[in-house]
Amino acid sequence: MVVETRYVTSGEVFVAYQISGQDGPDLLMTPGFVSHLELSWENPNAARFP
Repeated sequence: MVVETRYVTSGEVFVAYQISGQDGPDLLMTPGFVSHLELSWENPNAARFP
């Protein structure tokens, strides 16, 4: 699955986000203060997360 990473700003901070899937409830996952959004897809547990 190819998911595009998008960015928004909150004050002086850039926030990366991705949208995957089409149906179902919306889910916001915040993994921690410092994380790598694109690398998380390589972790089988994170990629399988609904």
